[in-house]
Amino acid sequence: MERFRSHTHFIPLKDDASRLELLPIESEVGSFKSSSVKNGLDSAEGQSQNRTLVVKGWPQTSKALRKTGWKKVGSLAIDTLIALIPLLFIAVSLVAIHMSGSPISTDGDRVKAATTLGPTLFPILFAAIVGRSLRSLALFQAERGAKLGTLEQLMGSLTIFGTVELQFLLRTFDLLGIGLIALWALSPLGGQASLRLLGLGKQPTSSTQNVSYLSPESVSILAQGADTISSLGFSTNALYLSALFTPPATQASAVDTWANVKIPTIEKLESTSKSDADGWYRVFPENASYSSLVGLPIDGIRKSGSYHFYVECLYMALDCPTVTDSTLVNGTSRGGFSLNFVTDDPGNLLLYPNQTSYPSVKPWGVNFSAVSNIESDDSFITNCTLTRSSVESNITCDDGSCSVTQIRRSIFDQRPPGYTPLVYGIGAAGLETYWPMSGGSGEHPGSSTPTEYFISDPTMNSLSTSIASGGVSLKGLSADLFSERFSLVFNTYWQCSLVPWYQTGNFPSNASALNHDSFDINYMGIFNTTTTTVTTFTDIYVCNKIWAAILLIASTVLLLCGIGGAVAKHMARGPKILGYVSTMTRDNPYIDLPPGGCTLDGLERARLLKDVEVKVQDVCAEGGVGHIALGSAETFDSGKLISGRLYAGAA
Repeated sequence: MERFRSHTHFIPLKDDASRLELLPIESEVGSFKSSSVKNGLDSAEGQSQNRTLVVKGWPQTSKALRKTGWKKVGSLAIDTLIALIPLLFIAVSLVAIHMSGSPISTDGDRVKAATTLGPTLFPILFAAIVGRSLRSLALFQAERGAKLGTLEQLMGSLTIFGTVELQFLLRTFDLLGIGLIALWALSPLGGQASLRLLGLGKQPTSSTQNVSYLSPESVSILAQGADTISSLGFSTNALYLSALFTPPATQASAVDTWANVKIPTIEKLESTSKSDADGWYRVFPENASYSSLVGLPIDGIRKSGSYHFYVECLYMALDCPTVTDSTLVNGTSRGGFSLNFVTDDPGNLLLYPNQTSYPSVKPWGVNFSAVSNIESDDSFITNCTLTRSSVESNITCDDGSCSVTQIRRSIFDQRPPGYTPLVYGIGAAGLETYWPMSGGSGEHPGSSTPTEYFISDPTMNSLSTSIASGGVSLKGLSADLFSERFSLVFNTYWQCSLVPWYQTGNFPSNASALNHDSFDINYMGIFNTTTTTVTTFTDIYVCNKIWAAILLIASTVLLLCGIGGAVAKHMARGPKILGYVSTMTRDNPYIDLPPGGCTLDGLERARLLKDVEVKVQDVCAEGGVGHIALGSAETFDSGKLISGRLYAGAA
C-alpha cells in the first residue's frame, strides 16, 4: 500500500454528527486541505517514492509484545530494586528516632554523616523514581483509554517546575495537577528533612559532691613572725603587684587572673538594690563592686559541668569619713605611704565564729598617710574605721568559670563587726610594716608606691605621666572614693598573704582535711567544705521528630510511587512510546523507514534510528501554503521554515 494513501483522518458524517468514520486522506482531501497543500504533498510523495531505508537490526518478522525469559526476570528485578530504594531513607529515619538520646558513638557518627547526603541524593532519586513511575502510569492509562490532557499532565510533570508550568499552559487546575504539585513538593522537603534529621544535644545529669575553698580566716604569712615573712613574703608581694597591674577588664571581671571567684561588696548593693524576702541580693556584672582584686580559691571544680553551692566568707571594710590635705614642714621625709592600727585588743576569737555571745569591742582604727614625692610639699592624711563584713555567697560555675550570683549578710557568723582577722595582733604588725614596702626595696625612697598609683588611678595610666616627677598625689580624691579604693587594695594585700601558692591553684592533696577542727598554727591554710550540686552534660544525638515525620512521609510516598510505577510498567502490554522523539517517526509519511517496527519501544527505536537525520520543516515547500512536520532531512532539503509564509492551520 502506498504511504500517503494510508494516511487517515476523522471526518464527521453529514447524517449524524456524533458518528466518526475513518477514511483515507485522499478521499476527502479537498474538505480539509487547500489544493496547494495537496499538490505539495503529492510533490513530496514523488520525492520520497521508491526510496527504501535500510536499518540494521530493524524487525523483519512479527513479534509478541510480552517479554519472556531472562529479559522479563531482569527487567522485573531492576524495577523492584529501584522501587525499594526509598526503604533506605525510611531505615535512616527509624534509626535516627531510635538513636535520639543516645551518647555519641562511632556508629552514630556514621548515621549522622549519612544524613548529610540526603539533600543531594534524595532529590535525584526522587526525580528518577517518580519520573519512571509517571511515564509507566501514562502508558498504562493510554492503553486503557485516557484523556489527552491527562496523559500530557503525566508525561509533562517530570520536574516540579515543569509540573507547575504545565498547569498554566494547559489551563487545567484539577485534582491531578494539585496532586502532582504536592508530590513534587516532597522532593526538596525530603532532602532538607534528611539534613535536619539528626542533631547533637546535651543530656544533664545531677549529683552532689563536696568542694573546698580557702577560708578568709586562714593564718596570714604576716602573722608568722619575721623569719617566715623574710622567707615567704616575696610571694605575697609578687601576687599583690600582679593583681594591681591587671587590666581594667580583669578588675571588673567576676574572677581574677587565676580563675578564683571574687566576692562582691554587699554595702554597695544595700545602697543601690533591693533584697528578696530572705535578704538575698542579685549580683549582675553591671552592679558588682568587688572586695578584692584576688578571688576566693576553690578546689574541686572541674572544667566541665555546672556547679551550684554556697560559701561563707568575709572581707574587711574601711570607712574614711574625712581626708586631709596638708603641707609638710621642712625636714619631713617624702615619698611613699604609712599606716598604723589603733585598737583595744579583744583577744583572739578568730577561730570561733559559732559563739553565741561576744564581749563588746570597738572597731579598729587605721591611720593612713601619704607624701606625694620629693619635690612636693603635699601630704594626704586620713583616719579610717576597720570592720568586718561576713557574707554568704551563692556561687555558680559553668565549665570552670565561676561567679557570685547572689549575696546576703551571713546568718551563721554572728561576730560583731569589730572582730576582724587582724585581732590576731601580730598580723596587724606585719601588715603595717611590710605592706608599704611591697613595691620595692627602697632604692628610690622619694617615689610613690604601686599602691598609691592604684588608689590614684586603678588603670595605672598615671605611671607614664608622673614617673618623671617621682610620684603621684592623692590630693583631690573624695572621702568615698578613697575609702572604696583603699578597702580594695587593703583586702587584696591581705588575701595575697593567705598562703599565696594556693591562690594560684596549687592546692594540697588533703585540702578538705585542713579545716578548723584540725587547725595547726604551723600549717597556715584552712579550708572550708561545702556541698555542691553538680550538673554534668553528656553529648547525645537528638532526633528532630518533625523532620523525621516529613522524611518518613516523603520516603513512603516515594516507595509507593516506585511500586506503583513498577506494577503499571509490567501491566502495560504495549511498547513505551510516550515522551520520545523517535515516536514521531512512527507511521510518519515524511520519513523514509522500512515497514513494520510497531513493537519497538521509544528507546529501542531511537537506538536503531540514531543516525537518521531529521528536521522540523516545510514538507510542502513547493505549494502556496506550507505544511510543518518532522521529516527526513535529505528528502525535504528545501523545506526551510520562512517567517511570513502561510502554513496550513485549519480545514
